[in-house]
Amino acid sequence: MPITEATDPLEEVVSGLAIDAFPLHLLGSGPESTMVLAGQVYSHPLRQKANDLIFQPNEPLMGLFPQAKFTSDPNPNPADPNGLQSYMRWSDGSRGSIEFATLVATILRKANGALRPEKTELESYVESVRDTLATTRNLAQRKEATLQAIAGCPGVTLGEGVHEIKLGECTLRRQTCPESTLVGHWASDSVVLEVPIQVRMMEIAASSDGITEPVESMLSTSTEFQEALLRKISHARMAVLLSSKEGETLAVGQSFLTWSNPGQSGHVQSQATSPWRPTLYFSRALEEIDEAPIDHWYELVAKAPEALYTGQERLISAVNERHHPYDGFIDAVIVWENLFGAAGETMLRVCGSLAHVLHPNDPDERVGFFKRAKKMYEKRSRLVHGGADTFPYALAFEYWKDSVQYSIAAWRRVLESESLRNHKDSASRGAEILIRGIPDS
Repeated sequence: MPITEATDPLEEVVSGLAIDAFPLHLLGSGPESTMVLAGQVYSHPLRQKANDLIFQPNEPLMGLFPQAKFTSDPNPNPADPNGLQSYMRWSDGSRGSIEFATLVATILRKANGALRPEKTELESYVESVRDTLATTRNLAQRKEATLQAIAGCPGVTLGEGVHEIKLGECTLRRQTCPESTLVGHWASDSVVLEVPIQVRMMEIAASSDGITEPVESMLSTSTEFQEALLRKISHARMAVLLSSKEGETLAVGQSFLTWSNPGQSGHVQSQATSPWRPTLYFSRALEEIDEAPIDHWYELVAKAPEALYTGQERLISAVNERHHPYDGFIDAVIVWENLFGAAGETMLRVCGSLAHVLHPNDPDERVGFFKRAKKMYEKRSRLVHGGADTFPYALAFEYWKDSVQYSIAAWRRVLESESLRNHKDSASRGAEILIRGIPDS
């Protein structure tokens, strides 16, 4: 059993509650298990002790209830409309509320329980609860706190004995039982991507009417926050893709996206419009040996200029989200244009640059590749611009696979060359390749 003793009395009591609450997480996921957890914790004798420790003027958690009068009943009936409840607006653009009566259960529920080194699942959960308590105290004091957003990664598996893969500030890891209650029936992915986010309280009031921020402004803040988060997820997916070895494609899908703020009862959650990968690519299990190359590519992808983000998204789309070979093929060729294209003479510039990047030291190979890439580019242009002629499904499937592989290889060469990576736009990058050749080739 984990050690619950602590110099902080509240931390010790909450740790004891965590041990008894952990088995409830094993009952399943969804709203039903959340209700069971809340009900069992509410009737637990340690919950009353925890509430007594919280309801003190010097306890940071009481910053969530600025309307509290410490001469009143510290444990109001949750059905009592006069009970302690607060409404908040957060820096991620969300609004939420929390009740004093369910505060402890909320902290227990928001702890993700991710496995810690050399710790059992139960020990990891108790430590996670302690961390969540500390985070909630910081949020209650309007300090910026680090939360963990998680994105479901369909199609990804970790090898036996591998619990997580680090890539920059993010972590690919196995999903835990506790956090499955946060995503309900969407929690169908055994591996999730964990991404740190920064959140702080912006406004607090005793009623929802007291949150004065206009809806339009909140929507703008929420959209901007989620876009920044989705970009980090995209960087991680791209890093895994670029670490693929010859003859394989490591594809990372995305289903749900959620983050849980322990300072409020609810959580932010969304589901991708096309969460499942098509059958074109099957990723093998990731092993410990994959961590170094994935982290390497994550670092380089993070350095890529803003102008290449469209190509990154199109490549991920071609690999993970397209079901028809024509669509995947079109997306992959857009990647070529994003890397090397410019207005005017697009085909020559794009296909010529691609040939130089992939075959810098062999003129004969370069000429042969240019002819094939030119043919593929012309086929793609007819598809996009409504050409009368079509080509067979089988050929489109072949073009889809090949164009994706060319895109992956070209991205690697560009990222690993600082001079190519840092061009202000694709036109100047393509021009340098055609005129100067490939650096360090």
